[in-house]
Amino acid sequence: MAKEFRHFWDEIIQADTSPEELRHQIEEMQRLGKYLYEIIENNPDGIYITDGEANAILINKAFERISGLKREDLMGKNNRELVERGIIKRSCAVEALDQHREVTIIHEYLTTKRQALDTCTPYFDENGKIQITISSIRDLTQLNNINRRCEQEIFLRQRAEARLSNLSENVNQDEDLIVHSHSMQKVLQMANRMANVSSRVLITGETGTGKEVIARYIHRHGNRKNSPFIAVNCGAFPASLIESVLFGYVDGAFTGAKKGGSAGLIEAADGGTLFLDEIGELPLEMQTKLLRFLQENVITRVGGTKEIPVSTRVISATNRNLMEMVKEGSFREDLYYRLNVVPIKLPPLRERQDDIVPMARHFLREYNEQYGTNKYFSGAALRTLIHYEWPGNVREFRNLVERLIAVTDGDLIGEEDLPMAPYLPPAVLDAGTDRPVPLKERLERYEYDMICDAYERCHNVRKAAAYLEMSEPTFVRKRKIYQKKYYMQTGQKNDSIMNK
Repeated sequence: MAKEFRHFWDEIIQADTSPEELRHQIEEMQRLGKYLYEIIENNPDGIYITDGEANAILINKAFERISGLKREDLMGKNNRELVERGIIKRSCAVEALDQHREVTIIHEYLTTKRQALDTCTPYFDENGKIQITISSIRDLTQLNNINRRCEQEIFLRQRAEARLSNLSENVNQDEDLIVHSHSMQKVLQMANRMANVSSRVLITGETGTGKEVIARYIHRHGNRKNSPFIAVNCGAFPASLIESVLFGYVDGAFTGAKKGGSAGLIEAADGGTLFLDEIGELPLEMQTKLLRFLQENVITRVGGTKEIPVSTRVISATNRNLMEMVKEGSFREDLYYRLNVVPIKLPPLRERQDDIVPMARHFLREYNEQYGTNKYFSGAALRTLIHYEWPGNVREFRNLVERLIAVTDGDLIGEEDLPMAPYLPPAVLDAGTDRPVPLKERLERYEYDMICDAYERCHNVRKAAAYLEMSEPTFVRKRKIYQKKYYMQTGQKNDSIMNK
């Protein structure tokens, strides 16, 4: 650098400039040099600059803080000698000089025991010779602190949600549980039996079938209802984080750990219910630790040795075939049998046709109130919903209703507004028949659709009959005739559309 500066100075001296211009250029150089020094000195990352021989020529105060080394002891010293004498473990500058390229290393400084990310970039002259190296040192302690703060925020949010859930017990929380079909009635009967016992329950079913809804129902109707319900998605956390999230950690367990340590979500659910969603995503190492807790009802925080007794009821859920995972070796067999004490299998929505119309009306009412609308389904639209396969189950159904409320024009949601209608075969749309439909039957079905639409719009027989300019007895009589003649062809067992 001295040679380059001397060459630049000689050019200024030899230039045809006045003394005033020369003084101005020198002052400008001094000002820029001062700004550059301030930028380097006050950078939050450590800056370590060497010449082409690995001799330290500039060090900022952040490097002193991270490394615990004094710059007056390092300035002018050769980094190769510092490594040989054991003052530093590794030198990123030496490795960059030897490899003639940018180098990044992670190492721990002996004095402060801090881990740092060190990136050294060499700068070459026109002949390809390295003139200087500039190392940027990032204290990983800060990143670890951010990571732990995120973990703590997750923990606090989980506890807050559990407390809010408990505070709202007086509100009817079972409104989202639509149970008209025989298969769901059997599920609810089993859930009621499990509510006041502590047996572990494994809820299985396709994505979107409402596994967490059933888990909350069991908790809410049992003797643990006044204690926390903590839901944990086992697939939402990286393997390096899930242990401390579940089991907590002690003070000093790792760099950046919260002073005094932190309880995990298992402890947060003490006396209540721990819901382990997506249990099939739990890493094998964590399966072993969870098994010990299930066997002995004690936990040990990360970094600690003290055993903490915990009385937590465990309900788990998955959309995967755990028995197949056991055969593949990706899920522990002993853990499977510990969790699968009482199995509850949720049927997919396509097997719960009796629930679809009541569910549609429930979601309509919910989103009509939310968006200030008064929309309703036509009879043809409801029959299309009944025959759709629903690969996303209840979650897809709810999202569809909200979308229809938001995007359809007018109050009536017809069959043509449904995104799945063009892809269903005509036989399905025509009440499951592929025979030619006589004109009389078509007219009767059209009249029945109008009766259904009027009832959905008006919400009672008297207003619906007046809307169609019919007498109430005629409205009721035709409704019953058409329902028995046509609607029962879809396999329904009750007057779900026309239920008051």
